[in-house]
Amino acid sequence: QKAVELSPQDASVHYNLGNTLKVLGRLEEAEASYNQAIVLKADFAEAQINLGNTLKELGRLEEAEASYNQATILQINYIEAYSNLGNILKDQGKLEKAINAYEKAISINPNYSDAHYNLGLTFKLLGKLEEAKACYKKAIELNPNHSKAYNNLGNVLQEKGDTEEAILVYKKALLINPDYIEAHNNIGKSLKTQGKLEESINSFKKALLINPNYAFAYNNIGNALKDQGKLEDSIKSFKKAILINPDYSDAHNNLGNALKDYGKLDESIDAFKRAIALAPGNSVTHKNLSFA
Repeated sequence: QKAVELSPQDASVHYNLGNTLKVLGRLEEAEASYNQAIVLKADFAEAQINLGNTLKELGRLEEAEASYNQATILQINYIEAYSNLGNILKDQGKLEKAINAYEKAISINPNYSDAHYNLGLTFKLLGKLEEAKACYKKAIELNPNHSKAYNNLGNVLQEKGDTEEAILVYKKALLINPDYIEAHNNIGKSLKTQGKLEESINSFKKALLINPNYAFAYNNIGNALKDQGKLEDSIKSFKKAILINPDYSDAHNNLGNALKDYGKLDESIDAFKRAIALAPGNSVTHKNLSFA
C-alpha cells in the first residue's frame, strides 16, 4: 500500500497489491486493486486473469468469464486464459463452450496435460465416455504422475462396466498419491460392485483414516453393511454420514431404506422426506417413500 501511495499511476504496483490481498483472502480489496491496474493499463492481460480468479472465488462466475474472455482478446495465445475460461464455463454448465476453450489451449500447447484432463472431465459430463477416456489417457501420457487423470480414467472404466481394469487404474493413482481419498473410495465402490463387501469396506475405512470426516465413505460403508444384512451397523454408518453432512440427501435416502428393512417405518418415512426436501427432483427417493 505504501508503494501505491508512492506510485499511484503505476499499474504493476496495483497489480502486485492485488496479488498480496488475494493471498490474504481480502478478495474485495484485491478485486479493486486489479480493476485499478486495468484502468491504468487497458491491455494488462495478467490483471484480467487474476481479476477473473478473484471473481471466481467470490462466486461471481459470469464476471469471471468476462475477465478471462478479455484476457484471450488481449493475448490471443494466452494459454492460462483459455484454460481458466474453460474451467469457468464448465462450472457454469456451458460445456460445449468449455470444450472450445480447452481445445484452443491444446492448440497453443499440445503438451498441456491439464487441458487434456479438463477436456476429459467435460466430455464425461456430456456422457461422451470414449472421448473422456482418450483425454485422460493423453493427460497421463504427457504427465505420468497425474493421479487425478488416473482416478477419473478409472471412473470412466467403471461406468463402462470394466470393473477390474478400473480397480487397477485407481491403484495406479494411489501409487502416485497414497492419501488420495477419492481413489480409495472409488476402489471400495468397484469392489462392492464385484460383491467383495469386506474388501470394499476396508477401502472405505482407508479413506476415513486419511479424513475421518469423509461422509461419502460412511455412506458407502453403510451400503456395504446393508448388503451384508448388518442393518443396525448400516444405520449407524448412514447416521455418521449425516452427522458430518446434514444435507447429504443420498445418505438420508439410504438411511430410509435401511430403517424400512429394520422395521422402523416411521423413522424411515422421516428419512425419505428429509431426502426429498434436500433433493426434490430425485425420483428414486419419491418411489422409496411411496413404498414405505
